[in-house]
Amino acid sequence: MPYNKTFILFRNIRRNKTFSFLNIFGLATGIACACFIFLWIENEHSFNHQFTKRDHLFFLAQQSADEPGGNFAASAPMPMAPDLEKNMPGIKHISRITWENNQLFVLGNKKIYKMGQYADSSLLSMLDFHFIYGTAPFLPSPESIIISESMSKALFNNENPVGKTITTKSESMWTKDGVFKITGVFKDFSENSSFRLNWISPYSVYENLMMPQWNKWNIFLTTLVETEPSANLDRLGKNIRDYMPAKVEGSSLKTFLLSIKDINLYDKFINGKLSGGKMEHIRLFSVIAILILLIACINFMNLSTARSEKRALEVGVRKVSGADRFSLIRQFMTESLIMALLSVVVAVVIVFACVPLFNMIIGKDLHIHLLKPAHIIFLLSAGIICGLLSGLYPAFFLSSFQPALVLKGLNVKHKFPVFMRKGLVVLQFTISLILIIATITIYRQIAHIKSRNLGYNVKNMVEVLIPNSAKEHFPTIRNELLKTGVVENVALTWNEPLYMHSSSNEYTWEGKSAKDKDQIFDVGVSPSYISTMKMKLKSGRDFYETGTDSFSHVIINETLAKKMGEQGKLGAYISRQSLGKVEVVGIVEDFIFNDMYGSGGPVLIFCAPQTGEDMIISPKKGADIQKLIAGTDHILKSYINGYPFEYKFVDEKFNRLFESETLIGNLAIIFSVLAILISCLGLFGLASYTAERRTKEIGIRKVLGASVRSLVKLLSVDFLRLVCIACIIAFPVAWWAMHSWLQNYQYRTTVQWWAFPLAAATAILIAIATVSFQAIKAAVANPVKSLRTE
Repeated sequence: MPYNKTFILFRNIRRNKTFSFLNIFGLATGIACACFIFLWIENEHSFNHQFTKRDHLFFLAQQSADEPGGNFAASAPMPMAPDLEKNMPGIKHISRITWENNQLFVLGNKKIYKMGQYADSSLLSMLDFHFIYGTAPFLPSPESIIISESMSKALFNNENPVGKTITTKSESMWTKDGVFKITGVFKDFSENSSFRLNWISPYSVYENLMMPQWNKWNIFLTTLVETEPSANLDRLGKNIRDYMPAKVEGSSLKTFLLSIKDINLYDKFINGKLSGGKMEHIRLFSVIAILILLIACINFMNLSTARSEKRALEVGVRKVSGADRFSLIRQFMTESLIMALLSVVVAVVIVFACVPLFNMIIGKDLHIHLLKPAHIIFLLSAGIICGLLSGLYPAFFLSSFQPALVLKGLNVKHKFPVFMRKGLVVLQFTISLILIIATITIYRQIAHIKSRNLGYNVKNMVEVLIPNSAKEHFPTIRNELLKTGVVENVALTWNEPLYMHSSSNEYTWEGKSAKDKDQIFDVGVSPSYISTMKMKLKSGRDFYETGTDSFSHVIINETLAKKMGEQGKLGAYISRQSLGKVEVVGIVEDFIFNDMYGSGGPVLIFCAPQTGEDMIISPKKGADIQKLIAGTDHILKSYINGYPFEYKFVDEKFNRLFESETLIGNLAIIFSVLAILISCLGLFGLASYTAERRTKEIGIRKVLGASVRSLVKLLSVDFLRLVCIACIIAFPVAWWAMHSWLQNYQYRTTVQWWAFPLAAATAILIAIATVSFQAIKAAVANPVKSLRTE
């Protein structure tokens, strides 16, 4: 019996090649789309999953008690780690990890910059370090260092470097000059990890530089906690929540535990729960995957029920032969499942063929593994669910035919199946239209933020890391760069232009409220910074080039001026315990930093060129950038004592801030195109079936003088009407969905009116192209052939 059913299925596939191809390929495309989304979601969820202790590893995170947006920082004050380890039950190990430091390493004639960190030795037992060379899983002395495999190859090629020494050159207050002995070489961590470590040196080196203590000027670091397996996390979380206010008077920071598995997924902490971040995107594309699978299943149902008349006789004969309705339902469901499993095979071929292109678009390295249990379960589940969903309605519909009517040759058409098919086509195009409008809106939002007036220039701006040895020669370097003819201006700053890392709530002025604990950002720059960045002074003056303003005069932005009230004017004084009084000599227009969707914040700019670590070069309009780079390299060689010349473009860093949004936009384009493709496959099949059913009608109309144009219109108008109905349904849903999505951004565009007619025109044109092919084919056919059997 199973053999007979399988034989019947493949005979039907052979007899109805077009419909079978559309069924299998449409369902396969839908499953392939879902598979790509599954691989992407799996990759995001697998962040930090390579660590065996991941269920017990947490970052300490801080959030201000009055933070309205739920933002937090995964960091903690320097003294907090040893204090918690000593006094907090439930904590097994804890390690402080500095922010990434760009350290210069020297080995003979080789000089390379490598990002790395200082960390407590407990880190090596908390994370999975796989040592290639060296056996001791700890850092035995302050002069020891462990390095990654890639760094080892860069310095020592394929030699074993354990026991050898390398020299470091300090470029900032955060690192130390010295000779370090290599005690181990570990395998590089994967890209899908919070830890991009090239080297690790003992935390004691850093601690001796900083001399930490509990106060309001604490330096915050990444702090990793390993809890006891039996620890009560809820109780532990409550115990550390108010740790900062208890240690530092006036602190409003609340502490919480953030799992290393969640740090990649969430970026908000609201009412005690994590939210926002990539998890929003994961939920969005999970819904899209379901919708695309639904479109593919709708194709299957439509094409199966549309061909009901072709199988009516088969059903009648089987019922007369003794088959009951349940056995027929079982047969049709079995056929659907086999077709769906064939679609899974085709989907796997599609994924293998297209995954390199998909990886290139989204910037990931995803792979499907047919021997991986999770992938096997997903593919089989998708096939079975699609098979059941696609076959359920056709099975009940086909098995309902009355054999007496069928065998007498009476018409088995029902109004409900026709209405159902039309409704499903409308649903398909509704989903496709929503995806088109969503894609347009996402790209509009990205373009909107990228064209935002930041308050400074980023285009073609060059950022160069300048060593300490060259800072004292900066005036000379600047003059030589200006003489090249391609440089407009040059400045030094201790913060990158797009970021403000330093802030304090200790700045005071006359009339400031004692309750005002807002953070004020500060940055040290050289006198030419304002003009180099093309910031606009609203009032007052820039810093004098002579340097007489150093730590005595400041420039503030409009936000800080408004915050200061009557004191927000030229000549006002601002104080801080560690600095004394400084006079406001200029007010600059607000500029955007840190959060490109935000509105910036209060900023105080010092004249302090000696603190600068980044040199910003502004090229002249139309300047040859490569000539500028070559000229800068040539000039700096005389002052940087053999240090490698490294530079970055500020606008490239600016564009990288929108990688997440760009990824969402690219994915939206891919899946909206595929949704339209799958919908059109179904439309093509229905148009083929309609043309086939009306072959004799078309032949008669042609004999009576109907033109090809009128026949094409006759066959197309019903389908176009369905697309128009889909537009009416999709437009309000799309507007509501994208309007709600845009509310997540403080600086946002609006849902543009022209997106709706553009989406409608796209869908209608694609539908016309799809239907017209079959309509024209039927209209130009020889009527003699279609009427010969009459």
